[in-house]
Amino acid sequence: MSKFKEKIVHEFKTLLPVTIYFLVVNELLAITHRVLLQEYGITVSSFARAVVIALVVAKVVLILDHISIMNIFSRKPRLTGIVWKTVMYFVATVLIQLIEGILHAFIATGSLGTAYTTYTSETVWARFYLVQMWMYVLLFNYCFIRELGKDLKSGGIVSLLFRPQPDTSRSA
Repeated sequence: MSKFKEKIVHEFKTLLPVTIYFLVVNELLAITHRVLLQEYGITVSSFARAVVIALVVAKVVLILDHISIMNIFSRKPRLTGIVWKTVMYFVATVLIQLIEGILHAFIATGSLGTAYTTYTSETVWARFYLVQMWMYVLLFNYCFIRELGKDLKSGGIVSLLFRPQPDTSRSA
């Protein structure tokens, strides 16, 4: 296989698990949002948005993984690294969400100052904080599961979940 094909296959295999995880996570958040809005008679369709957010967050995670500061706690207990990476991913996702909101307002208004004012005044901050809370918990879960997978022998988490369990029953 050519080097280019190997690189594409490697990137795909790296991007797929994190994208699937964040697709599921974002779809659960979108369903929660839909349920909350239905109470007020508002209907929304947000599957496409969940897919786009999942792809963006997955790519941010993969980009951050290549930055050396992400591994400054590699010789510390695993929990330290998990919390550090969770915080870094969380800060990046919050910044992306803020930039996205201001960018949408900028496209509508044509002025950065007006876009910022519009975004900050029209955002339902309680909802924003709720989503961020869930995003932090889900990012922590992602980091924890990924670190757990590094410690498992060949096959990783997929092997752990899908191979038959050893027979632990004992006959008397």
